[in-house]
Amino acid sequence: MNNKTRFLSVMAIMVLAVVALDLGIADLVHRLLIG
Repeated sequence: MNNKTRFLSVMAIMVLAVVALDLGIADLVHRLLIG
């Protein structure tokens, strides 16, 4: 694995983590608003 491939995979993992976190926060806010 060269550096570019490794960098891209790390970026992809970070993006997925941010999206998952964002969805989790949105879900939490939604639940709090609905009660």
